[in-house]
Formats: sequence, structure tokens, C-alpha cells
Amino acid sequence: MIYLDLVLKSWGGLQPRPEYSSKASFDEAILRAQHIVYISQAILNALSSVVLFLLISEFLDLLLAFVIAVMFGVNPYLIILTGLLHYDTLHIFMMLVSTYVLSLAFKNKKWRYAFLGLSGALWGLTTLVRPVSLILPALFAIMLFIYFKKDWKKFLLYFFIFTTAFYG
Repeated sequence: MIYLDLVLKSWGGLQPRPEYSSKASFDEAILRAQHIVYISQAILNALSSVVLFLLISEFLDLLLAFVIAVMFGVNPYLIILTGLLHYDTLHIFMMLVSTYVLSLAFKNKKWRYAFLGLSGALWGLTTLVRPVSLILPALFAIMLFIYFKKDWKKFLLYFFIFTTAFYG
């Protein structure tokens, strides 16, 4: 905490405001803000386990999906991430939600194009959190090529909808 205080003072940001009676009350306010971030990260990790269960239950047995989601939720690495101020928790949650919506796009014929566009937009937001997912449109093109084989019209339509929402 002392290091953070020195860095922020040398940078010129986050000086105690007049409404704080002392530096101790300012430090308490920063600690409260950090606790709010930790709680929100714990909630995102729990929601990630739920979304993982929904995603896996689309393809596997419910009991197996439940066991995998619980194993993911009690993973020590995930629990350690809850106590760090890092973006991995948000990135994991957004990747799982985006993948779940993409799986819904291939399952639901009535809302297929809406789910495909929503998935592309969610993957685009995920890329803003961590740019490593910029490779996704190329991988999506390979997946569509395997899925549609020789139906080039559907391949181009799906790829256009996804990438337009991804980059839009």
C-alpha cells in the first residue's frame, strides 16, 4: 500500500480530497474500493462457473457438466485471481458468455442471425479487454469451412455477420 501511495503521489493523481479528515480515512476509502473490486471479481467467477455449466450442458450430460463447472469454480488459480486486481476474471467471463451465445447461434434456427451478430459483438468487446482474441475471426472461418463444407453462400453469410459485429 505504501508503494501504491508513493507512485500515485509522484504521478500527481489521487490526492486526498478535502472531505477526508486525514490520510488514514483516505487510505480506508481506497481499501473499501479494492474490496468492492474483489467482491465483483468473486461474483464474476461464480457467474463464469454458471455460464460454463450452461455451455457444457449443451454438449454433454448434465451431471458431467455440473462436475466440470464445480471443478472450474474451485480451481485454486481462479480463486487466487479473485484477490488480484487483474483483468483475467473479466476476460474469462466474457469469453464464456461469447462462446455460449455462439453455440446458441448454431442451435436456434429462428434467432440464428441475431445470436451470431450478438456473439460477434460480445467477442469484439472481449477483444477490447484482452487483444489476444483478435485471432478469433480466422479460427471462426476455419470452423465455418469445416461446418459448411461446400455451401459457400452460408459460409460467407455467417462469416460476414460475425466479423461485421466483431469489428463494428
